[in-house]
Amino acid sequence: NIEQPNNLILLVSFMAQHTLGRRIKDGEPNVRIFGEPYDVRAQVESIDGYSAHADQAGLLHWASAFDRARLEHLFVVHGEHEAAFTLADKLRADGVGQVDAPVRGQSWKF
Repeated sequence: NIEQPNNLILLVSFMAQHTLGRRIKDGEPNVRIFGEPYDVRAQVESIDGYSAHADQAGLLHWASAFDRARLEHLFVVHGEHEAAFTLADKLRADGVGQVDAPVRGQSWKF
């Protein structure tokens, strides 16, 4: 229960901006969960650096296995905007070809 001071909320890894986890991690005293307001009275701790996601080097290695002759377009659609743009730039620099990190509302025709 988020309102019980004897409880602990353990946040594991990265919390994206504008998410409930990030608001709790940043110490907001009140949050909404499924539209209902709650006071954050529980203890909050974080374990950073733990993730099941590949890091940038891992993603670049993964992309190196693509058949470049058949790859028409690659989209980076997960993660913070700046990190996605940086990864897209590195993929292009590595010769992946057409790479985009779309922003909300962007669309493509295939």
